[in-house]
Amino acid sequence: REWAVRRQLQWTFAALQGQWCGPAVIPKGLIESCDMAFNHIDMSRQNDCVEFFSSLVQLCGLDNMFECTILSVRSQSKKYLKDTQYVIKLQVRSTLEKALEEFFEPQKTYLEKPPSLLALNLIRFVGKWQDNTMKFTKNRGRCKLPRSIDLAPYLIANFEKQKREEKEEERETCVYELHGVIVH
Repeated sequence: REWAVRRQLQWTFAALQGQWCGPAVIPKGLIESCDMAFNHIDMSRQNDCVEFFSSLVQLCGLDNMFECTILSVRSQSKKYLKDTQYVIKLQVRSTLEKALEEFFEPQKTYLEKPPSLLALNLIRFVGKWQDNTMKFTKNRGRCKLPRSIDLAPYLIANFEKQKREEKEEERETCVYELHGVIVH
């Protein structure tokens, strides 16, 4: 089953890159192969894109390329809570930098292990309580995406070096180049 998903994924990206199917690519083969491979996801229903992406990463054996470790400081104990993710979920803000600053709250959230390939998800729906039920509205705001993004300020290693007042040159770098944007 995994080989069918990998093959269909390669076909989909080749079609997108070559545009030989026109401006839109309908990944019917990919959907059908994922339907057979993923027991926990019903491909005939709308699914959470992060859950689907994470399942695809694991199925294709790409865990080590996308895996990142987020550290959050517990308020009272000052100990770190570790969370391993394949996608960093961000709120839509006017710029990607603002969204990242909000996610990596100063002195509270850090990146311990940056991934080889960075995947970000801009959350398009905002929930609000209304009449004892959660109502979701689509956030139609725009977010400017730079060609490259530096996550060095959010690395726990750099924060610790800054606390020890080490030189700026000794800090780690963590720059990612933009390779694609998916709008669904």
